[in-house]
Amino acid sequence: MRTSQILSSLVVASVLATGVATLLPAVAQTSQPPAAAVDAAPKGKPLTIAQVLDKLEAAGYRNIQKVEAQRNGFEVYATNREGQRVELDVDSITGQVKRSKAKDQDDKDRSNKGS
Repeated sequence: MRTSQILSSLVVASVLATGVATLLPAVAQTSQPPAAAVDAAPKGKPLTIAQVLDKLEAAGYRNIQKVEAQRNGFEVYATNREGQRVELDVDSITGQVKRSKAKDQDDKDRSNKGS
């Protein structure tokens, strides 16, 4: 009787040890951040305003009047290659223009009336 209790205890302990050994790597893998989150994180150091200006001038923007640091990049007012005044959203890591919005004549009229 005593031998069967010892054997039963050994079998239960063996099954538990096997279960823990099997589950431990799975738990360790889930504690790491998902690969997509790591890929989405910005890589590299933010550009300085001087570097952003250089990149914009190389891309053909001129008469850059305002460069303002924002949470996710820079807001810039400049003139594009076609001679239009534009408002740009520029990525702070790459210096790439994420959005370009033309500033129309109405904006100029409104600002002149308010003066």
